[in-house]
Amino acid sequence: MKLAERGRRLVTATPGRAVAGMGLQSAAEPGTLCGIVKCLPFSLISLMHIQLLLVPYDSGQRGWRCGAGPEHLVRAGLPAHLHRQGHVVTAIHTIEDDPAHPPAEIRTAFELARRLAAAVRSARAAGHFPLVLSGNCNSAVGTLSGLTPARRATFWFDAHGDCNTPETTTSGFLDGMGLAITTGLCWRQLAATVPGFEPVAAETTFLLGARDLDGPEEELLQRSAIVAVPVGQIPEGLPGILARAPLADCLGYLHLDLDVLDPTVGHANYLPVPGGLSVPQLTAAVDAIRARVPLGAAALTSYSPDDDHDQGVCRAAFAAIDAIVAGKGEQGTGNGERWLTAAAATKLGVTREPKPAGGSITRSLFPVPCSRFLFPVPCSRRWGCSGGLSVRGAGGHGLREWARSSSLLGRRAKPDWEIVVWWR
Repeated sequence: MKLAERGRRLVTATPGRAVAGMGLQSAAEPGTLCGIVKCLPFSLISLMHIQLLLVPYDSGQRGWRCGAGPEHLVRAGLPAHLHRQGHVVTAIHTIEDDPAHPPAEIRTAFELARRLAAAVRSARAAGHFPLVLSGNCNSAVGTLSGLTPARRATFWFDAHGDCNTPETTTSGFLDGMGLAITTGLCWRQLAATVPGFEPVAAETTFLLGARDLDGPEEELLQRSAIVAVPVGQIPEGLPGILARAPLADCLGYLHLDLDVLDPTVGHANYLPVPGGLSVPQLTAAVDAIRARVPLGAAALTSYSPDDDHDQGVCRAAFAAIDAIVAGKGEQGTGNGERWLTAAAATKLGVTREPKPAGGSITRSLFPVPCSRFLFPVPCSRRWGCSGGLSVRGAGGHGLREWARSSSLLGRRAKPDWEIVVWWR
């Protein structure tokens, strides 16, 4: 029986079923299975628990223009799509304006930011990944405020700079100031009313794919330490740019204004700008960011379904979300994390297996590489567990011990599932 065939059989194994008698070869033979004796159900391994936070407003008006985008994405099947990808949508929460006041662009924007900040913080406290669907980009003020006190990095995909201020704008459009507000360049007094608001450092703020800037806005960006990454450097040049940036210990916020996409993909809104990103370029850029920084939250913004005539941007949005939530969220803290980590390890008993001579771990029965997810670092460092994982041995890959964690699910967890890891 091929290893892949064994893997498929074992994934569907029932709780508590022993693997003995399934024809497994000796662990001493290269390329064969080596028995660890406990296995987790797939649902505990690959899931992210995602909370959808909808902000269906554009310029203070509910459901108008881009304000129709968040609910359209939900009606188009986003929750079911995420479920098919193996994730769990724990809640769909709509942020509403204070009904005691009439809609007004500035007042409404900051009221929504205050309410969104609380919702993001609550989602993360529950161990869920906040995925914001918003009509306007200035919702980022609330999302980023919900991530404090962490040191944050902003990855802002947008065809426009969103870095005007009241002194530079010629249109008076508040949503053209979203990035400037998050970095503390304007509207400081109102921003301070948002719970948890702290400006994000310019040197950890990245403007990606912008190609339609006002003159004074462009001058402001050139004087600042904000890192502008043009379309021509995405995705190939992005890993190097991120490697040189001071991102140690940062928690990432990924902001996706869908008009960063090229209009050949579709019109995200009423302001299409030629020369944008393709869907493969966008998803590759998201992969590069996630490889460098753990994400604490993400947002899709500025999507007007009335302008997306063949739903090409809607499909692109689903692909982008797949890249954002692929695998895991913030590693090791439970914020969206549903890989085989502490929560999963609590379901396992302590098991010791010798590493075959000359062998190394190649993969597990789960769809994740052992070297990256199964044995990343000792438990006590990453997860705060009572035990640890040891990968010391010949070649640095030997599995010596799988220690039980008592920090998340408690000592009541019983090792009643089975897992198999094989060696090369």
